[in-house]
Amino acid sequence: MKTDNFTEILKHYAIHPRRIIRWGKVRKIEADEGLFALKETTLTGEQTETCFPTVRYFERQQLPAVTPIFPNTEGTFYVEKNGRFYYLMPWGQGSRGKRQEVDFFTTLALFHRATKRTTVIDKEMLGREGERKKQKEEKELLELEVYADDIERKRYFSPFELSVLTSFPLIYECCKQSEAWFEEWEKQTFNTLKTPEVQCHGRPSPDHLILDPEQRLRFINMEHTSPGHPVHDAAWLFRSCMKERQWEPCSGGKWIKAYEEHNVFTPEDRALLKSRLLSPAPLFDIINKARRRTARTEPEWTMHLEGEMHLLEKIKQDIAGWPKEEQWS
Repeated sequence: MKTDNFTEILKHYAIHPRRIIRWGKVRKIEADEGLFALKETTLTGEQTETCFPTVRYFERQQLPAVTPIFPNTEGTFYVEKNGRFYYLMPWGQGSRGKRQEVDFFTTLALFHRATKRTTVIDKEMLGREGERKKQKEEKELLELEVYADDIERKRYFSPFELSVLTSFPLIYECCKQSEAWFEEWEKQTFNTLKTPEVQCHGRPSPDHLILDPEQRLRFINMEHTSPGHPVHDAAWLFRSCMKERQWEPCSGGKWIKAYEEHNVFTPEDRALLKSRLLSPAPLFDIINKARRRTARTEPEWTMHLEGEMHLLEKIKQDIAGWPKEEQWS
């Protein structure tokens, strides 16, 4: 979109822009009133009706972990132009390289704690969902076994096919460990039929955290926020941070400890977290998509698969070093 069109969008706000700068996926707005960020969202019109009132609720509750969104002169929190939706928020510094992972997890915990509630689970629904999950993973593992067998019948392997064969033992082991931890969560949850629910960010990562003028960390990109188990966000942020530290030593257990200083996980929560982190679902996804690769894209898919293999192995080793449950607190 041309700068003139962004100027038209900004006319819906009570600011006087002097300069519009492209900054990744957002526009940095230098105005008489200060610095702002104009973001284009991928949400549909129906989704905006759910997302923005939720973010407004966060602001009314004065949650310091969430970046506020400014209302426009019409009183709504977004502007629609040519079928696209835009919203305005304060400009903040990126947190990459300025804060440690423990700070990210502390911010996530504070956000979760402010929206936490306990929900009752239907026993039959829990059983059905658990069975559906197991069947899906067993099907994926069986399909991978068939694919690996087909590869082994060949005289020569392509680089990607060799990586698939190399990754199979890791995928199999993590799949079984993930399943065992899920069964542990399921067993303990069957006893209480209660589970924590929070408002999840949806896709928390270091790139979705900024520093406000008081140097407090705040989440941005709240477009995928929805109610869910806090483990969903914790696992997503854990993978994001571990991916950035993929080629250097780190201790993810400390990150979870930092989270628990502000929002404690129960033993069953930690079992579910381990199940999520050990799930080889990203590897299944890569392998399935790469079936349509070409000779030109072979190196790219191979690097992608090997990178995810290394990440999963790193996560697996990290979890193995976590304290035993009785030593956790």
